[in-house]
Amino acid sequence: MTAKRSLSPLRPLSTSEVSISQVSPGGKRRHLNSVNDDSLMSLSLPSPSASPIHSSTDSSETSNLPLLLSIIKNTPRGELSHLHAFLLNFLKRDILLGLPLEISIQWNLLINNTPELWKRLIFRDSLITSAEEFERDYAALEQNGTKRVNIPKQMYKLRYTVLKRWMDPTFTPHRQVLEGPDLNVITCLQFDNEKIAAGSNSCQILIYNTQSGELIHTLLGHTGGVWAMKFYGDILASGSTDRTVRIWNTRTGKCTHIFKGHTSTVRCLEIVQPQRIGTDVQGNPIMFPEEPMLVSGSRDATLYLWKLPINDSDSEAPWEFDVGENPYFVNVLKGHLASVRTVTAYANLVISGSYDSTVRVWDISTCECKYTLEGHSDRIYSVVYDPHRHRCYSASVDNTVRIWDLETGECLHILEGHQILVGLVTASRNALVSAAADSTVRVWDQDTGHARVVFRGHSGAITCVVNDDFKVVSGSQGMLKLWDVQTGKFVRDLVEGVDGSVWQVCIDWKRCVSAVQRGDVTVLEVLDFTKVTNYVNRKKCMVLEHYNPEDRKEYAKHWLKQTQVYGKAVREYLDEEDATADVDTALKLILNV
Repeated sequence: MTAKRSLSPLRPLSTSEVSISQVSPGGKRRHLNSVNDDSLMSLSLPSPSASPIHSSTDSSETSNLPLLLSIIKNTPRGELSHLHAFLLNFLKRDILLGLPLEISIQWNLLINNTPELWKRLIFRDSLITSAEEFERDYAALEQNGTKRVNIPKQMYKLRYTVLKRWMDPTFTPHRQVLEGPDLNVITCLQFDNEKIAAGSNSCQILIYNTQSGELIHTLLGHTGGVWAMKFYGDILASGSTDRTVRIWNTRTGKCTHIFKGHTSTVRCLEIVQPQRIGTDVQGNPIMFPEEPMLVSGSRDATLYLWKLPINDSDSEAPWEFDVGENPYFVNVLKGHLASVRTVTAYANLVISGSYDSTVRVWDISTCECKYTLEGHSDRIYSVVYDPHRHRCYSASVDNTVRIWDLETGECLHILEGHQILVGLVTASRNALVSAAADSTVRVWDQDTGHARVVFRGHSGAITCVVNDDFKVVSGSQGMLKLWDVQTGKFVRDLVEGVDGSVWQVCIDWKRCVSAVQRGDVTVLEVLDFTKVTNYVNRKKCMVLEHYNPEDRKEYAKHWLKQTQVYGKAVREYLDEEDATADVDTALKLILNV
């Protein structure tokens, strides 16, 4: 089992782990990857008087030790325990405070002016896991006019701070509740920094502005429930019980293409993005596919492969094609004997899970089935591809999860422990997570197949689950829970007052978007952990309990003004002219308790 990783404290990187570059006054770039570097050798040695350790007691002619030992022998055990705690704390010393000023200044300059170091730390600590995400965030900070030279350091600081907020049960993130027309069951959900897309069984797709929460577009056209949906930039693809795949422009809200061919419900789909699969003889990267593709799986037991119509995304009227005349149609992948329930894709690989109890691995460069992975004894509900290990994970109604080696097609591990069907499996670089109808969420080691932790606390079947290297978010009837992967502990309930299902949930490093049912209404709840305007420390509420009513009211008024919580409820309940204001009620409203 791999060791659990923690963000803090940061361990120093060895000189073999990171090469730190600086520009010399002459304009040449130098690498600080050796302890013999000029910049380090130029540091002046501290004088003997600069020693941080006070040694006057060492040179004392007399020793107090016999007296202290005599006192200790005659001290009660209860007092010795207090003395022990005091001494432990007293003997702690920050070694950095002991460094001579010259060295401290030089290292401070080195750390603050070395973006390469912070970039390596970001990836080492899994705060960012892909080069594309790093470049996107870096460019955004540059466009926002960030004046600080060391942008990667600011990226690390922000991500680390936000992660701590996720794991702090006393932190209240900014909350938005998004309503929509005729929402019932939310079948699919996805978001990015600009938009939130939600598909439903009522034939429509809703597009919201992520920042403002405003409903931008209602995408109408499907004549059956929407069961699959993915977007790529401004292009959104959806699959429906009406047996069609539709392509939409999310900027205009228009349907641009209608793909026909499936003879039953389109149950799943995936957009295949270009990935580097090698290099040519000149050392240039080989990308596949050259342009994004779309794969759709259906209850008709087939998968259809399409080119994603990027260049025609601004079409005003939808182009409607049958398979024979569709210029975007590539091929049909046949082999499954029952409904295709789930599909995932990466580069030239498409992996599908079916109700025929098999997982199939397809090479879409040849449109041939590379492997048929057999072993499950019942329907496959979920598959995930792990590009870092070249493996895939499958979850089945037979209560198990299997780990497959895609180099050989061999089943490496059978993960057992769930008592009822395993409907969901998801994975990050260092955590494999499964969720089942037995109301548990389990975290596994991808390399050994051993169980790392079992999360218990739901009272019904898990309906949705997502994870990264640090956290797991799982939903069930009336609950949406956050768990700490590193410690294996429950952190908090993310939503309250839910009496119906939590249909879907998505997360990124700063937001959690969930589709929850309250009574007969389904809404989207957006929690933003980067915004602190609604921050209220619940511990301060506990402090108020120790005040008498009058003092508590004055303290609460002062505290609420300091934290700038001026919602409508606060203005009503804490009006200076209202001497009978109910502070307790106001606090409950603010804290959503």
